[in-house]
Amino acid sequence: MFQELEEIKEKYRQLTLSLSDPALVSNPQKVKKVAKERADLEPLVKKYENYEKIKNDIKESEEILASSTSP
Repeated sequence: MFQELEEIKEKYRQLTLSLSDPALVSNPQKVKKVAKERADLEPLVKKYENYEKIKNDIKESEEILASSTSP
């Protein structure tokens, strides 16, 4: 499941980069298609990024707690 989410996140990143590609910008229909595909992925990617941040915050908190309780 997480591998698939990573692939979706990477696709979103690639779509974002392609929107600044001059070759794409010169074709309004392709821009519209890429922008729509990116917009469709955005909610999922943002939620996954939020999940990753929370997971990292928990890990850091656990490390701080473990180091503060160690003799």
